[in-house]
Amino acid sequence: MTRVFILGAGFSRAINDDMPLLGDLQPGVESELRNRNIEVGDDLVAIDNVERWLTVLADPAPWLSSSQQMRYAALFNDVSQAIHGVVTAMQIRTSVLPAPEWLLELVRCWDRTGATVITFNYDGLVELAYLDVMEPGGVYWPWDLYAVPITPAWLRVGGTGRQRMQTFRLLKLHGSLDWWYSGPDAEQSDPIYWLGWSGHFGEGMTPLWGEWGGAQLVEDKLPMLVPPAATKTPFYKNRLLAAQ
Repeated sequence: MTRVFILGAGFSRAINDDMPLLGDLQPGVESELRNRNIEVGDDLVAIDNVERWLTVLADPAPWLSSSQQMRYAALFNDVSQAIHGVVTAMQIRTSVLPAPEWLLELVRCWDRTGATVITFNYDGLVELAYLDVMEPGGVYWPWDLYAVPITPAWLRVGGTGRQRMQTFRLLKLHGSLDWWYSGPDAEQSDPIYWLGWSGHFGEGMTPLWGEWGGAQLVEDKLPMLVPPAATKTPFYKNRLLAAQ
């Protein structure tokens, strides 16, 4: 029998107290938006919860004009990208600290038993722990874990394929900080790209593929994050995300 584990934000918080829960996102998101000179407007200022922000923006009220609805759609993308910035910063801070031993032992168990791990978290801390517990000298990548075929971004400009390692499967139902796509309005078959990194706890996460362009490989893409809004169904139009 396959063992199934379900992870939420409390799991990442247990790894490092700096990792945010949903209620912790508001100050960081507001700061990110201010740094980009983006005004959210009086309607959202009156709401002190990011989930409610995104719910309002994702489904604009019918009494708004078409131009206002388009502004809400643009602001929805801005807030989603601010969330990406906040969680990415916390992930980097966590990655330079040693991993708790319980996390490494748990990942060893998942690998040994071929478990299925379902997570609603955006961060790559499970993947980082996986790289820590694998035997030195092997060639392992975070996308070995993913239950659907996420395309390494460098394959957009060259490179060759690689056989996946046999290990546990990680289903990231809300997307991931390092997954990029063409946005929720793209075709259902739109590919998801993984912007590569390597690393270990205590050392941090190092971007890969700088010689191929680094972040420019996904210059035309958006982070694939299913936002913490009450309305999530439109984001599962992408067939790869839905396949999980």
